[in-house]
Amino acid sequence: LCRAALTITERPKTYISEAYAWGALPYDYLTVAYAHLGLQDEALEACQTAVELAPTDERLRKNLKHLRAQK
Repeated sequence: LCRAALTITERPKTYISEAYAWGALPYDYLTVAYAHLGLQDEALEACQTAVELAPTDERLRKNLKHLRAQK
């Protein structure tokens, strides 16, 4: 579902289109899903994208460091 959500590239101009859904959050969720499935390379890639979108988010940066350490 996360991958499907990320295929939506145009933000609708409706009141239900929350800003957080267009930033790092979908990639953060994708990171968690991949990690739980044991897909470490994919988790690392998704986490890197999340950090690129939210470079000041310390939790995401720690997650990225943790994923890199597991390689």
